[in-house]
Amino acid sequence: MLTIVTGPPCVGKTTYVRQHAEPGDIIIDLDDLITALGGNSHDPSPAVLRVAQAARVTAIRSATICHRDGAPVWVIDTSPPAWLRARYRASGGQIIELTDTAGVLHQRAADAGRPARIHKVIDDCLAGRRTGDAAAAGGRIW
Repeated sequence: MLTIVTGPPCVGKTTYVRQHAEPGDIIIDLDDLITALGGNSHDPSPAVLRVAQAARVTAIRSATICHRDGAPVWVIDTSPPAWLRARYRASGGQIIELTDTAGVLHQRAADAGRPARIHKVIDDCLAGRRTGDAAAAGGRIW
């Protein structure tokens, strides 16, 4: 199964995947890629972010092929635009959308010590404005 978990920052996407994925499942999470490249997942340098985004695109492309061969794949994608959601679905994916109130999300961000800019990203996501991975990729995802 190809499962895409979406939602604004601090909604619990990573927690959801960790609770539902099985050992050996493929999990693609930009935050994990940033950390693996030596960056701070919540405040990466532009260079680390650029490399992590490129690695993510390649990982999704490869994982989609593995999914066709039966591998379970989880992709955390904050706010994929309609064209990317359609592409995920055309690849056999199911999309799980997580949400919560703005107040809860902002409080979680504050409690976790997230950078101040994350509050704008939360508001953009809740308002339906493109943000995150898909916007940064500019339509170049697999």
